[in-house]
Amino acid sequence: MANYIIIGQPENVKHSVSDMINRITNKLINKPSNYMVWGFHGGLKKFYEERIKKGDEIFLYSTDPVKGIILYGIIVEKFIDDQMYWPINSKREDNWPYRIYIEVKKISPSVKENPVDRSKWKEVISYKELKKEGFKISQRSIEEIKDEKKVEVLKNKIQQLNWVSITPIEKVQQKETFAFLPLGDIVNMHLIAGKNIILVGAPGVGKTRLAKEICRKFNIEYEIATANAEWSTFDLVGGYVPSEKGTIFNIGLLTKAVLRSWKNLRDKKLPVWFIIDEINRCNIDLAFGDAFTLLDIEHRKDSDLLSKDKLSKINEEVILPFSNIKNGLKIPYSFRIIATMNSYDRTLLFRLGFALMRRFAFIEIKSPFSSYEEKYNIEKIEFGKFKDYIDDDKMEECFNEVKSQLLMFSKDEYEDYCVISKENFDKIKGIIDQANFPEDFLKAMNLIVAISKYLTINGIIEIGYAQMVDALKFLIVFFSLKSKVPTINELLYALDEAISAYIFPQLDVLGSKIRMEELEIYGGKKELSEKINEFYKEIKNLNLNKSVTLIEKLKTEYRIF
Repeated sequence: MANYIIIGQPENVKHSVSDMINRITNKLINKPSNYMVWGFHGGLKKFYEERIKKGDEIFLYSTDPVKGIILYGIIVEKFIDDQMYWPINSKREDNWPYRIYIEVKKISPSVKENPVDRSKWKEVISYKELKKEGFKISQRSIEEIKDEKKVEVLKNKIQQLNWVSITPIEKVQQKETFAFLPLGDIVNMHLIAGKNIILVGAPGVGKTRLAKEICRKFNIEYEIATANAEWSTFDLVGGYVPSEKGTIFNIGLLTKAVLRSWKNLRDKKLPVWFIIDEINRCNIDLAFGDAFTLLDIEHRKDSDLLSKDKLSKINEEVILPFSNIKNGLKIPYSFRIIATMNSYDRTLLFRLGFALMRRFAFIEIKSPFSSYEEKYNIEKIEFGKFKDYIDDDKMEECFNEVKSQLLMFSKDEYEDYCVISKENFDKIKGIIDQANFPEDFLKAMNLIVAISKYLTINGIIEIGYAQMVDALKFLIVFFSLKSKVPTINELLYALDEAISAYIFPQLDVLGSKIRMEELEIYGGKKELSEKINEFYKEIKNLNLNKSVTLIEKLKTEYRIF
């Protein structure tokens, strides 16, 4: 048995402790209540494999501003997991994949009582005390304590500080929670369903890092650029410039990514994606021009990003690797744009209203320490008042379009699929061909149409055919790619996600009118606000937690994101 001091950044330490105490992620489902997750970066792979053993004793040290050991425990299990879990990546840009479960034996009482508020963490074994006793605390992630006397020193200090235990309740029954931080498969399903995505959140929550992580999860290369107010179609698509040989066509950032995508599809059977950081810095209409329409997969079949004439004018050295492209340049069905947007500075972006929102799924990225948790605990999916808005004909029409878009938008000769890969295509085709959906899944599909119809008929906002199709595509992909039939609460989560990502962003344009009603600009009439309040009650009755939060934000902050 060995003894180690594990050294962690305070945000990551706080996350692990908070997850143990409050169960804010799904990593500790069915684990005893005193279990905690920790991880090591790829540079420690050999050390992890050869030296770290079950039964080793751990003292967890949090760096500045805490600067002290906060808990003591024993390693009970090793496992590898490369999903994002902690808010701060390693300097190697990995997600600390070499992981352990620690059975916490003793913890500072103030840490146990205030896992999220580091300012209240007292009764720690401080850096000053450790240095005095001859301990070495370096920049490394782990330090072995080889002197047994020093181990006894630490245990005596724990006793002197009156550290406490966490009652080890076996297999805490925890409802699985779903979150975008840490990254879950649900984010990828938006992309597989055919949508570009915008990651929305406050500065510093990790949107750009998450965008890169998403690409890595698919093993997909990417081009990345930070948007700016000066962008035009010349910057993104390209334009003619003079040269010694006459006029040539200079390709833009988007065109470069698309050309690379076709080359990669030919050579590696995978596309290349385009990450736009801080998309709200640019005027999307001006920057994309006619290419804006091609963000929709259904328009990529018949329309070119570049005409044959423009392709012929591209510098020969640039176009040579893409010599297999003979006619106009189309955008692959598997090509995606992943954008980030600061929620504190979004004015330019939302001047576009429906046009932009229609072409992206909006995914809100919260701090891992946000108090909001998405939990679902129902026995069956109910319709509530939306039962009066069920429309079987519209449902069938939308479902036929879903099948068409998911299965027909593909080029087998290039292995270019709307759903990104042949494996996904085969799974989704098998599910759609069988059409053997459980009753609650059919209810979820019908609810998307019914809620959309409610919003339209009651004069809140008009929800179009396209938004319903997008939401239904997401549900189908969710169902198809699950390894087993989803539970009721998993279906409710998927329904909530589909509505909040595809339907509710359309409500954002109502914020200014709701605010004017609150200011009694309309002579005290609050017609829209009253309709929103009634709609809010119905959504809340359905236990659509994420959707409820978005409506609350619309009512209080006059915006969705």
